[in-house]
Amino acid sequence: MVECLLAKEDVASSSLVSRSIKKIRKPLRLFFVSGVYVMKQMQKYLYFALLALFFLLGLTLRAKLYIASNVFSDDECRLVLSILNKNIWESFLFLGSAQSAPPLFIFCTKMITAVFGFSEHAAKFIPFVSSVAAIYFFYKCCTQYFKKNYTRLAAVFIFAICQPLIAFSSIFKQYSTDVLIACICLYYFPKIKEFDRKKLIITGVGICILPFISLPSLFFIGAFLLKNFKNTFKLLLPLAATMILYYFFNLAPAKLDLDTHFPNYWNDGFFGFSFSDFLRFLVLNIKFYFVPNTFSLPAIILFIWGICLFIREKCSYILLSLLLVFMAAFMHIYPLSGRVGLYFIPVMIIFMLKPLETGKWIAVAVVLVFFSFCKYDFCLLYTSPSPRD
Repeated sequence: MVECLLAKEDVASSSLVSRSIKKIRKPLRLFFVSGVYVMKQMQKYLYFALLALFFLLGLTLRAKLYIASNVFSDDECRLVLSILNKNIWESFLFLGSAQSAPPLFIFCTKMITAVFGFSEHAAKFIPFVSSVAAIYFFYKCCTQYFKKNYTRLAAVFIFAICQPLIAFSSIFKQYSTDVLIACICLYYFPKIKEFDRKKLIITGVGICILPFISLPSLFFIGAFLLKNFKNTFKLLLPLAATMILYYFFNLAPAKLDLDTHFPNYWNDGFFGFSFSDFLRFLVLNIKFYFVPNTFSLPAIILFIWGICLFIREKCSYILLSLLLVFMAAFMHIYPLSGRVGLYFIPVMIIFMLKPLETGKWIAVAVVLVFFSFCKYDFCLLYTSPSPRD
């Protein structure tokens, strides 16, 4: 009898507990879901807050240098004299004085100086705006090639405080515009999937104009045409006709003039058959891109590792762009060195930070990234950017 009473009490208590659990299950579930939602929203807001902070940091560093840059260097003076001695339409022709710049860059500069009057800040306005806009478009590139938010943040931070990018934002040269066009190409060309008549015409006009703004854009245009050759082969004829005219009226005389004044100036930007020469070529560019850091080995490892990861993911566009850049340097067509290779910095950062998205090897990637950029990051704010090679 006692056992029966105890059994009934156990059943009653268990049913009471189950009813109590059912009563609190819904509030607990609601609390948990709300907590997860709040955490996700906080992460999202923190992500965009850090992006805004990095953008403002990059803008501040560039604006501070732009405001302080009220003189021209010797090289800038020669370009200024070449422009002043020509009318607005002659900017599409050979400049002389061992100077060369994209025609539309010169044309837009002459328009700005004609409206606001000629001054150092008016002449340097396009490089400054291009450098600031490049931060935004580089972030868009990061959304294209990186899946993790922390990788995007790391890439944007490094790009925002990159010393050569800051230095050339206030130099009257086309190299900041080269970086901007490179970021735009890296973001937009892989997104072009449809090739109806209207879009093909728009794309054709765009790729014919881009080399007049930035000559290195030809590498990214070439990668786009190779990747989509079946749909874009019709664009080869107008592009070839445009480039032949550009070459004979501008590029060929400029190259001849440059070779006369500085016959071996860009030899460091080429490499030969030997692997040691290729390593020298990589080290030279890494040291220039990420000055004052001089520890190149981790950066080379990250760069090669990133190439392997992009090959595994079959990201053909950025790999074709890299191949064309290296082929031009190998064949002594276009150097990748110093300021003329400034456009390659966003490509380099993307490849070097791609290993951060690996799973079990992320710790190794973090260590390599730390040793590639630690000295660079901590020393930058205490060193003055040098615009020279």
